[in-house]
Amino acid sequence: MLKKQLQNFMRQQGRKAGMQPVQRAANETERVAWLENSGLMDIDLDNDPFISNITQLAAYISSCPKCMVNFLGSDTQRSKGSHGFGMKDRLMTKEVPVDISLCQYVLENPTEQVIFKDKAVDPRLQALAKFPMAPQFEFYVGTPLISSSGYTMGTLCIFDGEKNDIDHRQTEILRLLADQTVLYVENRNRDMRSSDSTIMAEEAMAEKVALQPHYHSSATIMFADFVGFTQLVESHEPGEVLEILNHFFSGFDQITARHGLTKIKTIGDCYMVVGGVPGSSTTHPADMCNAARDFLTFVEGTNVQYQALGKEPWALRIGVHTGPVIAGYSGTAFDIWGDAVNIAARLQETGTPGQVHISQKVLEFLDDDSSVTALGPTALKNKGEMDTFLLD
Repeated sequence: MLKKQLQNFMRQQGRKAGMQPVQRAANETERVAWLENSGLMDIDLDNDPFISNITQLAAYISSCPKCMVNFLGSDTQRSKGSHGFGMKDRLMTKEVPVDISLCQYVLENPTEQVIFKDKAVDPRLQALAKFPMAPQFEFYVGTPLISSSGYTMGTLCIFDGEKNDIDHRQTEILRLLADQTVLYVENRNRDMRSSDSTIMAEEAMAEKVALQPHYHSSATIMFADFVGFTQLVESHEPGEVLEILNHFFSGFDQITARHGLTKIKTIGDCYMVVGGVPGSSTTHPADMCNAARDFLTFVEGTNVQYQALGKEPWALRIGVHTGPVIAGYSGTAFDIWGDAVNIAARLQETGTPGQVHISQKVLEFLDDDSSVTALGPTALKNKGEMDTFLLD
């Protein structure tokens, strides 16, 4: 009763300061139902050595003095472990209303890290500065903890009382630490639930019904599509079109395998590839870009032969993007889903024939000496504008 009164008081004070709950993602109802059914909100990780090591390591690599693992329920945020907090602060942050917490911002866009570099100028935090019970911080990074089934369970977050900064390498390490945290928590929770025969029977039955997809926090997707395919079909015999496509796709298969990537499927004249799934390669963005260049080289070489025979050349257009995906089996076929897949498709559609059109996310993983042409903000259908680049 006292705990509930304290949370109501904190929520009232937050409202007086002008703090408002964020707009949550469309699957919030399903997310909360999954979280409650999993029992994760009640799991005790306070003195768990793995969580302690994760928070300490996250603080160390980010040069921040404080780190927490928080789980986000429908109304309550619960701390499952922390580093750098005194006894009083640990008690105050053990359980707080979600809608006055910093970590609630990951619920707006669960696939992205939340970074606050300057509390004084960030419009999202103006009310927080007026809230006397708010944590004293100038810098915050919240990395979402996404379950294997794709639901947000909480955050791995770092704090600093002074202004700080973070680079791409550090944010990637935090993402990997968040993935390890999820893996550990899910395995630990599964072990605890295995003692309940009723739960195990229900889960075994569910596995027979469907193979559950799994969330991957980072993958690189490529769409390669032939330009003007409809006109090419009209000017060739059907058997010849199939023979040409088979030639190109067979070559793409060999290139894909050579770079350690996974072919997803062909859709008409479009060839779809993913890197980083189902394996755990850390070089999948660069591997995909190298494969994309090889695709273009293969097509160019084939076109030289076609032109020598008086045949019409084929032009390939490629789009590449890096982001989180859900991967699993649809029927008997392996497939991937997610917004990152849609963005890669849009990059292909708005690309230039004979070029590899990549996103800012892909560029961040490439070497500093990678040569690209910046296109600036590019309008992608139903995605708004994104900074995009052509590989030189």
